[in-house]
Amino acid sequence: MDRQQVLHQFMQLYALQPERLSKQVRIEQALRQAITQQWPSGLRLPSHRVLAEAINVARQTLALAIGTLLEEQLLKPPTAKVPGPAGRLPLTRPCPPMPNFHPAPNECWVGPAPA
Repeated sequence: MDRQQVLHQFMQLYALQPERLSKQVRIEQALRQAITQQWPSGLRLPSHRVLAEAINVARQTLALAIGTLLEEQLLKPPTAKVPGPAGRLPLTRPCPPMPNFHPAPNECWVGPAPA
């Protein structure tokens, strides 16, 4: 299944959700339905930017919905293949803490992440 098919199915399922629900809940329900009924395990989802633009919502709203599905273990974060601290530039000043904020990763897989 290619990313265009995934995106098209997601857009259709999102449009079917009742408008009285919040955007975040509509996204959660659309993704939950796709994950449990249509998409195969191991499928890599399009990026947050692509998904959010497709349904005209803020990326933060999408990230919160994906965070919920990560907590429910319907989505799996990708395995990190990022360079270690030596490959990153140091911050010039520390970022202030953001209580109760846990961003979702920018990419997710349905079911177990591929090895």
